[in-house]
Amino acid sequence: MDADRFETLLRRLSTTPTRRGALRLLSSTALTGLLSLGTLSADAKKGGKGKKGKGNKHGHEKVTICHKGQTMDVPPPAVKGHLGHGDSLGPCSATPPPPGPTCVDRVKNGSETDVDCGGSCQRCANDLKCVSQDDCASALCVSGACKACVADADCGIDAAGACHCNIHDIATQPRVCTSQTPAPAFDNCDKCPDDTFCVRTDLGEYTCYQPCGAV
Repeated sequence: MDADRFETLLRRLSTTPTRRGALRLLSSTALTGLLSLGTLSADAKKGGKGKKGKGNKHGHEKVTICHKGQTMDVPPPAVKGHLGHGDSLGPCSATPPPPGPTCVDRVKNGSETDVDCGGSCQRCANDLKCVSQDDCASALCVSGACKACVADADCGIDAAGACHCNIHDIATQPRVCTSQTPAPAFDNCDKCPDDTFCVRTDLGEYTCYQPCGAV
């Protein structure tokens, strides 16, 4: 019983004229106190049960984790057992976007004019699709397809001037339109960079020319 109620009880007892009335007052006050105590106890039990939340018998809030790509809510004691390599606390993030176009994905995409060639990728072989001479290893694009040149007249021009239709040191290789600007001469074609065209210019001497449009 708090102080206010106790003082009120004393005042009422002091004004009660008979002993029987005082006993009746005391009995009534005690009964009210017991009933109040029982109500508080029941409320406490009910409230304690509600605080467990989400059906968790441990009475703790669940923790959200990203486990194997799936968002899960687990009790704190179980978090350590669920977190593995690549898992993290919190919901899973959105699915990452697919990788962008590359020159080795075997799909015609990006700036490519044919599968994995042309545009910003390596030059295309003969008979593959092209938009300009820069898309072709032969440096000649005819009606949307890469072709081998036959004569200088087939070739266009670049920063170095009119291009030439050169024949490779190996006769079976198709002709290529090359720039007038040569690279240093070597004693064999194996020393030429991959993006150049090897031409035998003298006995035992080979010159590496860039494709027309590459300068």
